[in-house]
This record gives sequence, structure tokens and C-alpha cells, in this order.
Amino acid sequence: MIEQEREIKLLLSEDSYVKVLNRFDKAKQINQINYYFDTPGYRLSKTGSTLRVREYNGKYTLTLKIRNSIDQNQKVLSDELSVSLTPSEASDLLNKKKDLATYFGGSNNEEIKEFLASTQVSETLNRAIYIGKLSNQRIQVTTDNNRLIDLDKTTFPDNHVEYELEIENLSEKDEIECVAIINELNIEYKVSTESKYSRFIKALETIPF
Repeated sequence: MIEQEREIKLLLSEDSYVKVLNRFDKAKQINQINYYFDTPGYRLSKTGSTLRVREYNGKYTLTLKIRNSIDQNQKVLSDELSVSLTPSEASDLLNKKKDLATYFGGSNNEEIKEFLASTQVSETLNRAIYIGKLSNQRIQVTTDNNRLIDLDKTTFPDNHVEYELEIENLSEKDEIECVAIINELNIEYKVSTESKYSRFIKALETIPF
């Protein structure tokens, strides 16, 4: 499945995270593990792309996420190609029993083939290897305008924790309303265009061998 994603990321302090969490009704909690793949030189990261297997609720999804642009409001626009995996298929990828081309590059789906050709990442996929994982606790809350936003608590490889609020795939009107509601809480935040994967790479580089 190929989808377009629009997201606004707000990095929060722990206190701000707790304040938002306590302010709104909780809709759902999801515990995720992201398993990341890249070339040894992080070619995908350097081109603004993320390749991961996400595990949640016993399900596995392989996703290639390619950043297209950042608009004037710091909203990140991306294309996402996702394929559902069985637990066995996910295990094969993580243990190098199968390569990623089996699921992407080797696909007979013409839409996937055209998408990969347009992004020029096919060769990179063939050289990508599993490089590490991070854990993310995602809590969806319902805002006063009855929209869902995500609150993430992410643990990185160097054991530091980051907190962020994500507003995804809403209309521009709803985005503006959600940000206005957050601003009413008088919390400090930083608008970020940096992906979790980019921050994951930075965390890896701080760990001594």
C-alpha cells in the first residue's frame, strides 16, 4: 500500500508531555518496536528516507518512508510504501535469511515497481541491513475538537528518552485548531522536522564500541 503522510511534530519536555496527557481523554495505547534497516554508510538516512519493520500488537509492517518536502509551517510531507509481514517473515528479515528485495524490489505489483523506480532507491534496498531498534510507547488522545493526536515516549539506543506530539493526516483546518488547543495549555515545545530514525542514528553514534 502506498500512502501520503502529512505530519507536524512537536518535541516536548517530560513535564509538558505529562500535562498534555492529563489534559485530554486517552483513546488508545500502542507499544511499538521499530526495527531499522540501512546501508553501512546510512545512505537512506542521508536522503531523508526511513526503512523499518514496526512491531505492534503482534503484527509486523515493513515500511519505506520517503520525505518529499517540508512546507512553510514545518509540516513534513512524505510517501509511504507499506507491506504487512507475518511474524516468520519479519524474523527472516531480522536474521538475514531473506533480503528486502523479496518484499519490495522483487514485487510483481506494478504500482510498487513504479514507486520504487521513481524514488531511485532500489539498489539501496538490496544493500540495506538491520542496524538496530527503538521502543516507542504511543498514546492517542482526543482533543477538544474531537480529533486524535499521538503522544510518543521513545527510548533510544543510548537509553535517553524523548517525548513528542504528532499531528498526522488531518485537514489544514483541523491542524490549526489542534495547535491552537495545545497552545492554550501554555507548554513549551519545539517544532521539529527531524524523524525518529534520524535521531536514532545520532543516538547510535554516541554509544562507545
